[in-house]
Amino acid sequence: MTAKQWLMRAWHIERRIDRLLQEREALSARADAVRSPVISDMPRGGRRRDWTDAADALMDLCADIDREIRELCRVKREVIEAIDAVEDMRLRRVLELRYRSYMSWEAIAGELGYDIRWVYRLHGRALLEVMSREER
Repeated sequence: MTAKQWLMRAWHIERRIDRLLQEREALSARADAVRSPVISDMPRGGRRRDWTDAADALMDLCADIDREIRELCRVKREVIEAIDAVEDMRLRRVLELRYRSYMSWEAIAGELGYDIRWVYRLHGRALLEVMSREER
């Protein structure tokens, strides 16, 4: 895996966490709906245990999602620590804007007041520094 691919994991992780949080919210809402008593004057059957089993199963899925999110956050933390370890402030800033703020190259150039070709060069230097640190 190249340094660029390694750093891009943060972007992919961010998107995955967003999807997992949405899924967890939907599952949690379903579990709450299953647990909520339905007010009716109709006679109740013996299906209450099935409802609680279904709600428990949904909450188990939520717990699985929570575990996956924690693991994704751990991996993302590795990327952030690698960026923070870059000593040259200009190089670190390029990496932060690209891999933590997910900005386009044009936006990074505008933010830093540099020509876009210079941003590409700085990025290349920053990737070399990250690669050399990761090899240690």
